[in-house]
Amino acid sequence: MDKLMEKDGIIALTSPSPLSPMMGGWGCGYVSLPQGHPWFGSTSPFAGDFDITYAHPDGTRWVIGFDTGHSWMNLKNTPMEVVEGLTRDLLNEAIKAVNEDNGEDNGLENTEYDLLKQMIAVIDKLEDNLDNNDDFDIALMRAKKSLKALIPYF
Repeated sequence: MDKLMEKDGIIALTSPSPLSPMMGGWGCGYVSLPQGHPWFGSTSPFAGDFDITYAHPDGTRWVIGFDTGHSWMNLKNTPMEVVEGLTRDLLNEAIKAVNEDNGEDNGLENTEYDLLKQMIAVIDKLEDNLDNNDDFDIALMRAKKSLKALIPYF
């Protein structure tokens, strides 16, 4: 496995798949979590955009990851760059889980942080009920993206 990056004690790793020449995408992405992480020991840590297919201990750490060995994936739609990007996304989700679990590292009072999350939920609900007004749709997507972008920095 190749170390992609490390942040806040969480290590992101990638590995080329031995199956990729025959089927599937380039490889696999993992994060290695230290003891005390909210996902430590979990086999399905969150309901994100990831299909976690690997969750095992590694010494004193817990490693979770995904693979691209699926029939709908190939080297064109899931090359190394895509796997690395998804692995970085998984790393960011793992960091956010620590911040949400701690509550004190987000720079806001817990009530303010909860309010921001509620605002995102309201925007999600509005987006679900949109009519086909493109201008409103674009403005709403930009507002939602801006609010979501703030959360990892709190």
